[in-house]
Amino acid sequence: MKKRVAAFLLICVVVLGLTTLSPDNVYADGTVNISVSSTSGIVGDEVTVEVKATSDKKFYSDLSLSYDASVLQLLKVIHGGEEIEYGGGGGTVRIVKESAVKSATWSIKFKMSKVGSSTVKVLGNSLFLDEEEGKLTTAGGSGNVTVKAPVNYSADNTLKSLQISPGKLTPDFSPDVTEYKVSVDASCYKLTVNAVANDAKAKVGVAGTSIKEGDNKTVVTVTAENGSKKTYTIIVNKGVSAPQSPTPGDMKMCEYNGEHYFINEDYTLNLLPSGFERYEINYKGETMCVGKNAGGLSIMYLEHTVTGVGSFFVYDTVKERFSPFIMVDQAEAEFIILDITDEMEKPLGFELVETEIAEQSVKAMKSGESEFYLFYGMNSKGTTGWYSYDSKEGTIQRYSGVAPSIGNSQDGVNDEENDGENNSKGGMWKDIAIAAIIVACAMLLLALISMSKASKASKGTSHSEMLEAVAAAKAEAEAAKKAASQAMSGEDSQESLEEDDEELEEDEEEEYEEEEEFEEYDALDDVEDEDVLDVGDIPEEDDGDILLDGEDIEEIEIIEEE
Repeated sequence: MKKRVAAFLLICVVVLGLTTLSPDNVYADGTVNISVSSTSGIVGDEVTVEVKATSDKKFYSDLSLSYDASVLQLLKVIHGGEEIEYGGGGGTVRIVKESAVKSATWSIKFKMSKVGSSTVKVLGNSLFLDEEEGKLTTAGGSGNVTVKAPVNYSADNTLKSLQISPGKLTPDFSPDVTEYKVSVDASCYKLTVNAVANDAKAKVGVAGTSIKEGDNKTVVTVTAENGSKKTYTIIVNKGVSAPQSPTPGDMKMCEYNGEHYFINEDYTLNLLPSGFERYEINYKGETMCVGKNAGGLSIMYLEHTVTGVGSFFVYDTVKERFSPFIMVDQAEAEFIILDITDEMEKPLGFELVETEIAEQSVKAMKSGESEFYLFYGMNSKGTTGWYSYDSKEGTIQRYSGVAPSIGNSQDGVNDEENDGENNSKGGMWKDIAIAAIIVACAMLLLALISMSKASKASKGTSHSEMLEAVAAAKAEAEAAKKAASQAMSGEDSQESLEEDDEELEEDEEEEYEEEEEFEEYDALDDVEDEDVLDVGDIPEEDDGDILLDGEDIEEIEIIEEE
């Protein structure tokens, strides 16, 4: 019994010891634990969010965090009691630490802009490396900032009036009544809502105005100055009789991929994306309000005529056509993915495929089994071009492998053609030089053969004639060397090359014939030499190393006596 009690007490001590360990002192191997503090305040106040990173290993860090720029305004970043440089702004902040540490704390100061809530979280592209440049994993990393309204802010979130078209509200409008019904016929595709807030500082939003057969829900939301909200709901019943396909008088329609859409110009509800402002264009002879950014890109909000589902589309004002609007938010920039058309000059070695970027299906270019995709897009500065998307890391980089253009001159192709032409010219001069060198060698070989034949000939050839032949051969060899030097400097032409080739073939044929003659002559000469030696006439050598027989020696003696 005592043993059981002792064992039970031991287990309790162990469990108590484990539960009292500080979480900050427990690490996973190769892991950086990140904590982001939460805070709250009122509009206009400045708050500080503490970001702390700890690990059992020393690490270098490239930390990126996101926040809601409509709620918070980034002021500064403090580390070690001093203000430090940072990147980002407008929704992101990037902090780089180049010295290795086991623990680092950053204090990020924000100003609260409006009533609401913002999550401050670590982005997936944050990078932590140990001293051996091994990648460390991260754990945790998000906090929340709540912005409250000052006590003097109005809490009035009621409507002053509510009117619709077509149809009539049931019951009649009253600021305290929040649910209504209305019936419309089959010709209604969109409900027009005119809602006015009781407080001028309150904001009104309307959603679900597209109408399809059956019951539809239109919601009017009033947000008071202090952030409190009230919703008014309108249930719209549309008859199921065959529609007569009229278009509402105040709506414009368009077509995309064989489907029909309404163009919604109400950008107070469908807020324009960051970087876009309201702008008027001429759309098929009528003035149309669109969103436009610094790069001149126009977007419209389209709502499907049947489903009522709406989203932004890119509108090409030149070709008058639509394409999906896809915006990718990165740590330092935003990218808009544009449609890849047939007239674009596409990177070599890539093929058009479908992939997913920012949880949306897009057209992109891919080379083989690579994890990188190329898309044509525009950055936040309005610059268009090809960009590389890392499907594994989810990051985007500028792609410089090809000069992007739409309908412009084929600069890349011309450069390749010029390179090919230059290489062809270089190869031509190289061939000329080689041919000239071969000719020179052939001439030298012929000269050596001539000298050998001269040394073997014993009749009909004088010393002076032999020297003249050798000098001529040397002159021909020097000329061949000079021709080779000129060819190496690029002075010969293609015509010269062809002539040299013909001469080379002729010289090779002559050389072959002369070699055969020389072999026959040499064999005959050997027989004659043997005959001379047999009769006892020993040949003598003159200064030119020419062998003479007995008759020649007698002639030379007679000449000397005379």
